[in-house]
Amino acid sequence: MTGTKRVVFIKAADVVAGAGRDEAPIVQAMVIPALHQLQRAGFTLLIDGVGAEFGSARNLLKAQGLSFFELAAMDLAHGRPNVFMYRELLGGASLDTGRSAVIGDTQVDQLFAANLGVNRYEIGGQEIPDWGALAEQLVTRPRMAKTQRRTGETDITIAVNLDGDVNRSLVSTGHGFFDHMLAQLARHSGIEMQIAVTGDLHVDEHHTVEDTALALGDALRAALGDRFGIERYAFVMPMDETRVNAALDLSGRPTLVWAADFGRSEVGGLPTEMVPHFFRSLAERLGATLHVEVRGENTHHMVEGAFKAVAKCLGRAVSLSANASVPSTKGVL
Repeated sequence: MTGTKRVVFIKAADVVAGAGRDEAPIVQAMVIPALHQLQRAGFTLLIDGVGAEFGSARNLLKAQGLSFFELAAMDLAHGRPNVFMYRELLGGASLDTGRSAVIGDTQVDQLFAANLGVNRYEIGGQEIPDWGALAEQLVTRPRMAKTQRRTGETDITIAVNLDGDVNRSLVSTGHGFFDHMLAQLARHSGIEMQIAVTGDLHVDEHHTVEDTALALGDALRAALGDRFGIERYAFVMPMDETRVNAALDLSGRPTLVWAADFGRSEVGGLPTEMVPHFFRSLAERLGATLHVEVRGENTHHMVEGAFKAVAKCLGRAVSLSANASVPSTKGVL
């Protein structure tokens, strides 16, 4: 498993003035504490410059306890930076494009960021006056993602913000009971969700439910990125006569173990067979191990309890813990 990594691409000259020259390097203001802050927040530092050209700067940064990869100078052949050179350095891991960044103010930096699919930041302007402001912006950036899924059966747009305002959540699928269940998922997880779905409900509910789960899983997975600092595990819940045991692990290994015996074939116009199908599709795209056991008599309560229990699990699992690390001995999820 290679996972993803959040990476900051930096030019040596933006860290140390004089890098590549004979004069003694001068460290840019705020850069050392900023780079330490980024590393504590799980960012990998890739700095371009190799050999003697970068020697003095390399030694200075290492003396400050900073670890980083050296990225060979950008290949400008054919007029574009080489976007493949970093992959071997990262051990084959993919970029967490939502949280990675290129630092620089040149056209080459702009093109490099565009080719990587990440944001570019310039230091020295009104918005980002120094390295301290840059580090703060990168570290505190909300965990957000948006996904679109268009097929012959459905047209879906979903945006999630793990750190947003759940009161801004909006759900519209064209199916009232399914809307109600998705609203429970947002409310009880504390995750802001904007879900807009147009599906072939005139045929049946299958495509709408399945494709919504797939798109939601994609959005949540993208928002989680490298999963640095998350709680990872969670479990719960009772609802009247119904008891739901749910266990969730954001492991990167999709699995659903489901146990429920619904007394009705449908509730609120939704076939109950689509409930485990929804959670299976969600777990698949989210990259989660999910166990759900439902006991009860009222089918409505059982279905709603399942959504609420999984929501509580999800909210707990995506929350940030005090441990500044990826919650795995492998170092990736």
